Amino acid sequence: MVFPSNVQLSDIQIFGITVGLFFSGSGFILNAFATFRNIKSRKLLNYQELTKSHREIWKITLEKPEIYERVLDPNADVSSKPITYAEHRFIHLLLLHMTIGFYFAKQSDIIEIKKTKFDIDEFLSLPIPREVWLESKKYFNKDFVRFVDHRPRKSILITLRKSLLGTLKRKILGIQPSKSWKILVLSEFPERLVQTLSKLGDELIFMSDHQYPISRQIIEDRKIDFIVCFEYRKLIPRSVLSCTSGINIHGGMLPLNRGPNPNLWSWIDDTKKGVSIHFLSEDGYAGDIIAQREIKSDLPTSIQSSFNRIIDECEILFKDTWPLIRAGQNNRIPQRGKATSHCLVDQELFSDLLNEKGLNMPINEFVSIARQRIEETSIGSEPR
Repeated sequence: MVFPSNVQLSDIQIFGITVGLFFSGSGFILNAFATFRNIKSRKLLNYQELTKSHREIWKITLEKPEIYERVLDPNADVSSKPITYAEHRFIHLLLLHMTIGFYFAKQSDIIEIKKTKFDIDEFLSLPIPREVWLESKKYFNKDFVRFVDHRPRKSILITLRKSLLGTLKRKILGIQPSKSWKILVLSEFPERLVQTLSKLGDELIFMSDHQYPISRQIIEDRKIDFIVCFEYRKLIPRSVLSCTSGINIHGGMLPLNRGPNPNLWSWIDDTKKGVSIHFLSEDGYAGDIIAQREIKSDLPTSIQSSFNRIIDECEILFKDTWPLIRAGQNNRIPQRGKATSHCLVDQELFSDLLNEKGLNMPINEFVSIARQRIEETSIGSEPR
């Protein structure tokens, strides 16, 4: 059986979490038989380990929501679309986590055993988790199986079903229990962002750099909560950033090649190629980095094909990162190291070359000519 590459990428992560759960469980068992003067401290330590494992498991779904979104779908049709390898593996991981939680709840006054029962029942009432549980419960401890399969009164389940399922959905999708956002999308390629942005039910407003400049008045009148920039070639005024926040999707490995056409300059300057997502700041491209991905490019390729790949990688990185940004769980790393920047004026030195031969010219041919012109200009500008 061959699995998609994006599923295989999380195998190491799954293994790491499984090992972590094993040691958490082992630690719980050892702690349970050890003698402590302060029993409450021991229980809190076990609870912290359980919470840590819980966060690591749900982090997987935030990084790849498109792979796991069916798990919490109450209308998932497992007959027409069988359970995938990734779904099967994820539910097994959750069941292992639930087993440890069950034994901890039995020995602890921190987690109520009734609440644990309601959480498990609600999750296993969904089509995909239920199917996986029925297939695999024979491999679990008999005490845990009896605990799971014991049915509480229907009236209790009906009362809690909506609230518990709603909470679970917000966890897997990374949605905060707050109002929907009004997101201003400043981009020449809005079609690359719409599918990802629209998944969480936010209202989207689109503008390009060909329209009137963005202003504080627009932000206030339309009650914008957040800005997403992608291939937007106008500077965002400080007055705008003082009343809202936002991110920029940049086709370069910041802090290298700040400014427009970072991909082009990465070839000319022979620097790292990649994509970055960073917070908008008053210093333009100097905002804290949220996520980056380096790209290995081999010659020969054309200017256009190189640009297309950058745009594709930007879309993929945004798709993977947006749920974390929306949930406020993203990284925020200050830019460090050598910074380089360019502006549109710098590009005028070889704009005629781009106009004459077009974007389909080989990138190595373009780089050779561009470097020669830069060198000649540099020599010609030196004082005599």
